[in-house]
Amino acid sequence: MVRDRAIRLLMTLCVMALTTVCAHAQLTASRAFATAPRQVFPMLTDLTRLDMIDYYASGTRTASRNLLEGESRIEEMSPMQMKVKMSDVSTYTITILPAGRDSVIAVTADILTPVSDGYLTLYNRDWEQLDEKRFKAPHLVEWLKPTARKAMEDIENLIPFVPATYAIDPATGRLTLTQNVAGLIPAEEYDKVKEYLRPSLSYRWTGSKMSPVKN
Repeated sequence: MVRDRAIRLLMTLCVMALTTVCAHAQLTASRAFATAPRQVFPMLTDLTRLDMIDYYASGTRTASRNLLEGESRIEEMSPMQMKVKMSDVSTYTITILPAGRDSVIAVTADILTPVSDGYLTLYNRDWEQLDEKRFKAPHLVEWLKPTARKAMEDIENLIPFVPATYAIDPATGRLTLTQNVAGLIPAEEYDKVKEYLRPSLSYRWTGSKMSPVKN
């Protein structure tokens, strides 16, 4: 009898271990969204996020009330990526990136300030933020073409910062930043500097970090 109990216990432990491994391997964008800490998406309660997933999965586009009394909804959802319209001025996209046998959660934000500007934050599957070595947002100089050296003074005076839209292709892990300087400064000033600006920057996910792709 002791032997039978030991066998049953061993089988139970094996099943639990297998279940844990499967759950660990099957991180999806919706699961990440559902388990995110409140500080990552402070406008939504845990229950509201679960409701939003259910609404989308059932084929309805019902908006959910957020904590600022506005409306939030999921606009797109696949196993590896989810786009959430958080408010009239903010959209967040969750992308699951492969990292060896594990996964990394990438969250890109698009904020109307009023020109579209964004950022990228990387987390492990437990929503612990990863260090800046995994991705560092580009500075002005990285947006400039080699010919910009002759006009650096004008460029630095006219462009206080480079607003950019962030987008990740979940199939390839390629991150594309598209600059929106034209919406930040007057048209006549943009005409003076546009020839020196790269329209976009690209990065590729290596499995551990976003590495710049040379244009």
